[in-house]
Amino acid sequence: MAVKSKSKTVYVCTQCGCEVPKWQGKCPDCGSWNSFVEETRSTGGPAAKAAATERRAAPAKVKPLTDISADESVRYHTGMKELDRVLGGGIVPGAAVLVCGDPGIGKSTVLLQMCRTIDAGLRLLYVSGEESMRQVKLRANRLGVDGNNVLLTAATDAEEIYETILAEKPDVVVVDSIQTISLSAITSSAGSVTQVRECTQLLINACKGNEIPLFIVGHVNKDGGIAGPKVLEHMVDTVLYFEGDRNLSYRILRAIKNRFGSTNEIGVFEMSGGGLLEGGKPLRNAPHRPAPGCFRHLHHLPDGGDPAHPGGGPGPHRQNQLRQSPAGAHRLRLQPHRPPHRRFGETGRIFYGKSGCIPQCSGGNAHRRSGGRFGRGPLHGLQPSGQTH
Repeated sequence: MAVKSKSKTVYVCTQCGCEVPKWQGKCPDCGSWNSFVEETRSTGGPAAKAAATERRAAPAKVKPLTDISADESVRYHTGMKELDRVLGGGIVPGAAVLVCGDPGIGKSTVLLQMCRTIDAGLRLLYVSGEESMRQVKLRANRLGVDGNNVLLTAATDAEEIYETILAEKPDVVVVDSIQTISLSAITSSAGSVTQVRECTQLLINACKGNEIPLFIVGHVNKDGGIAGPKVLEHMVDTVLYFEGDRNLSYRILRAIKNRFGSTNEIGVFEMSGGGLLEGGKPLRNAPHRPAPGCFRHLHHLPDGGDPAHPGGGPGPHRQNQLRQSPAGAHRLRLQPHRPPHRRFGETGRIFYGKSGCIPQCSGGNAHRRSGGRFGRGPLHGLQPSGQTH
């Protein structure tokens, strides 16, 4: 007599993957609020558990460390210097690279453009889960991608993609995007925490065993973080983040994790009608490099300023980038002149616990004695506890 499979409902944290039987407002593992989503799991019952217990796996193959080849020069060059720099000198065979960014920032463009600039002797498999093959062909024509070395498929089943990789044995695999891929054995919808984690693991296993580099396009949520479980960043070898403002033409590619290179390098691109143009000098070890997410808000600063340059306008590192293109040089010429003393705008004086007249007089006296330099920044005061005057 066949035993029917049972289904149960669990709640999974989108940040760390913690599973709890009932919904909770705060995750007990990572402390995130409102991060639990409902998922349905199917179990095979007692018969399936007994079969799993009887099944035993064969021992894994082992090799001495001295017999394993590790040549640093074996890297695939993408043909794009900015992308190669961020990757640490090229693509490492068997590496899993996660490319994230806001919608329309250029994730699919840079990967499809890589199919044109990479060595013609390499065979690439481009898996499109968001667009049809005709739509990808239209974008490829606009970017000038035309070659027999690019294999294209529009599939969303992870097992089908797994078998395609093993059958075709390409040199590079691009999956766009992981949130559209699903496993039929999992009942939750595509893009859920479990689907993203299991599909990523399946594709990594297929590529790692055959030394095939894997590029995965990932979405971001409304807070700017990578959509899906936090463990997704730990599963891959490199995490690249595309930054920029869709209203501006410049894009920055930053590595926030790289097992085969430095994370202090960035790539500068300029979006044009024919794709991404490499331009600008890299901010090598810039001491005031903005954190991830800051670049796309530069237009909110005075005159499109740089966070590294509090006087308004683009900073010295930003100016070096803008001078590389006619559009950037024209923008520099349009920057209005700002007197050096107008750095912080109007000063503010905030005091807690004391009467305002004494600190105001003290601040005015210090401003007069310093030749006017004391009043350029905000002034704050705090009364110690127990003191009344």
